[in-house]
Amino acid sequence: MNSFVSVIRGTVKSVVKIDGPPEDAGADNLAVYKYRILSNRKLKGPAQMKTGNEVIVETSGNGALCSLSLTVGEEYVLSGVQTAAGKFRSLSSDIVYKIKDLEKLTLVWDYLLGTGKNTYKRNCNRGCTDISTKSSYCKTPNIADSFSFFVIKCYSDHAICKRETENAAGSMITVFLSGGLLLFSFYVFGSVFGCSPSLEHPQVKFCHSYFVIHGTVKSVTKINGPPGDVSDNFAVYKYSIHVIHKLKGPANIKEGKEVIVETSGNGGLCFISLAIGEEYVLSGLKTDTDGLRSLSSNIVYNVKDLATMPLVRDYLLGTGMNTYKRNCDRKCTDFGTQSTYCKIPDTTFHCYSTNAICRDMVNAKWFNAESYKLSAPAAP
Repeated sequence: MNSFVSVIRGTVKSVVKIDGPPEDAGADNLAVYKYRILSNRKLKGPAQMKTGNEVIVETSGNGALCSLSLTVGEEYVLSGVQTAAGKFRSLSSDIVYKIKDLEKLTLVWDYLLGTGKNTYKRNCNRGCTDISTKSSYCKTPNIADSFSFFVIKCYSDHAICKRETENAAGSMITVFLSGGLLLFSFYVFGSVFGCSPSLEHPQVKFCHSYFVIHGTVKSVTKINGPPGDVSDNFAVYKYSIHVIHKLKGPANIKEGKEVIVETSGNGGLCFISLAIGEEYVLSGLKTDTDGLRSLSSNIVYNVKDLATMPLVRDYLLGTGMNTYKRNCDRKCTDFGTQSTYCKIPDTTFHCYSTNAICRDMVNAKWFNAESYKLSAPAAP
C-alpha cells in the first residue's frame, strides 16, 4: 500500500469519457475515463481526498491498457498515483476492490479497512514497504531455489509485515507473518490465487532478462513435488529447447544446441505451457543453481503469433538499428515516468507503454515505434 499516492473508500457518482484525437477513434488508446467519486474514507492521500469530498479519478481508455470499469452507485476501495499534472489516476493493476466483494476476503478487509495495530497503513509506517528478498526491512524468506518463487508469491498474497521486537542494538526488526494464523505453511497457496499478468513493455522485459532465446521445443519432463502436493505447487516442468537464435544470454547457451528451461508446476504460479514442435521466443532468469527459468510474466511468444505483431516481431527478432537488444545497450531499460534514462511523457504513458521503443545514441528517449523505420523484418 505504501507505493501509492492515495487510497480511498468511496462511492462512484458519475463517469465521463474524454475521447482521444480523431485517429484514435475505435481504439481509445488515448481516451480517458473520469470517475467522480465521493470519498467515504481516506485511507491515504493528500488533503483534497478527505472524507466527504468528491474527487476525480481518471483511468485509461480501454481494458488492454489496464482501464478500470466501475459501476455508478457502487462503493469501492481504490488506490492510484498522482500524475505530473496533479490529477489522480487508477488502473486495474492498483488496489481495486468492490466493497461487496471484500466480504469474501476477510484478511484483506480487516488489514485494509480495519483499525487494529497490524493494518496495512500502520505496517507501511513501520517501514514494511517491500516484500522482495532484497528488502532493507522486510525480507521475504528465500529458501531452497526450487521453492523461493512460490514462498515469495504466497507471502505477497497472504502475509502481513509488522514490527515485532528490538534486537540487542536497540534497532527495530520487522518480520513477515501470516495474515491469518501468524504462521506459514508451504501448502496454503494451492489454487486460491492466480498469476498476475505482467504490464511491462517487451523491451523492458528484454533488458531485465538473464536470457532471451528463439527456439523449438523438443520435449518436456515433469518433476513432481513432495507427496501431498496435489496442486503441483512444488512441481517443475523442464522443457528441452533447440536454440535457433540466442538473442541474449550466457556462453553456455549456444545456437544449434539444446538447453533446459524450467517453469513452475501450475498456472496459478505463472507457469508457461509450450507445445512440442512449436517455435517460441522465451526470456527468463537464472536460478540459484545456474539453471534457466521462464514464467508467463516473461517474454513468451509463439513465433506464429508474431505475424500479427509486426512491431514486437521486428524489434525483437530483427537486425536493424532499433532492436530491443540494441536499445537495451543504450540504457533504455525502464518506461516509468521516474526513469533515469528513458522517462516517458506522462500524458501519453499508456500509448508509450504498449507501442513505443526507447532509443537514442546519446540521450536515451522514448519514441513512437511506428514513427521509426522497422528493423529488418524477421519471418515468423
